[in-house]
Amino acid sequence: MLNNLVFSNIKKSLDVIDQRGLKFSFEPGELNLLPSFNTVNGDIVCAQADYFGFYALRSALRGLELSTNFLVAGQRTLNDGLHGPAVASLYTAAYHVVESFLALSGRVSIDLGDEKHSQDADAPRVFAGLLTIGNRWVFEKRRRTHAGRWKDLRPVLLKADAESIPYFQDLFQHFFRGQYKSRTPIKSYLKALGSANPLPVGEPLSLRDEWCPSPKARQKSRKQKKLKIVDKFLHLITKSRHGALYTGFGSDPLAYEAAVNGEWVNEGHMAAQAKAFENFAREIVDEVSAKLDELLGNLDISEAVRSVLFLSVWWPWFDTPRYDLIQPKELGMRLERISRRILPE
Repeated sequence: MLNNLVFSNIKKSLDVIDQRGLKFSFEPGELNLLPSFNTVNGDIVCAQADYFGFYALRSALRGLELSTNFLVAGQRTLNDGLHGPAVASLYTAAYHVVESFLALSGRVSIDLGDEKHSQDADAPRVFAGLLTIGNRWVFEKRRRTHAGRWKDLRPVLLKADAESIPYFQDLFQHFFRGQYKSRTPIKSYLKALGSANPLPVGEPLSLRDEWCPSPKARQKSRKQKKLKIVDKFLHLITKSRHGALYTGFGSDPLAYEAAVNGEWVNEGHMAAQAKAFENFAREIVDEVSAKLDELLGNLDISEAVRSVLFLSVWWPWFDTPRYDLIQPKELGMRLERISRRILPE
């Protein structure tokens, strides 16, 4: 389901560009491939704030396009039993598509690279645009780190129910096997009492549908507990990338430990972590692409805007995505359809 606030802001931004007759320009403050930022009285100001939704759409599309070839590489190396390269590729696919996921949630990351898109020569190179409930953008500085992008997920994960983002829940359960449980909220139990469809007898309960930690952690406040869990979860994701890239380790840690201890372990057990990342990357690509397909189908993008959007998505340039190699084929076909939707006529 589309985020109505984000959709309305993107539509409004495209309308502003058309109504003002804005044309593509390399000049800072104009309709450029990337927005411009300055610091005014300590606040971050964006020259394109009135139509920043255009750049939200750009980020969503670009992140999805960039994820494609890494998903293909991850699926192929996983099939060949190369766990380290598979985890590294699938992590990268997820990293890119998380940019899309965040943009469609109203949290846009803009990396200006090494170009000087700001009048302030000492300005940072990475910024975040955050869409408020009042349908306006506020801007913050960011650091250029892998962990930084994952940390931008904190508000989303803390706010959302686990069931609304099953691919995050599945990866969480992989990392924390046997440590946390997802339990039925007490409200649901009380609501089910006396109904035609009561909950199963003996179903464990919690006050909220969240991961229930160990007895020691229960002594802390719910908010602190969940924040700590989410931070550890995001840290484990980034740690997996480091292990796969720099130590060549992509096998499942628990299965590997069991093998070292002389226990019987098969190839399926060793591949568990790579499979978890493949499922995570593929499912988030699937959901994000479905949302973007729906969004683009409901937008009337003028040819003038389409041309600038296409250039913005593809700059800096990257390899042509191989949609035909993605599994399942239906996902690859949707990704190709999305790409064609922004092609200038």
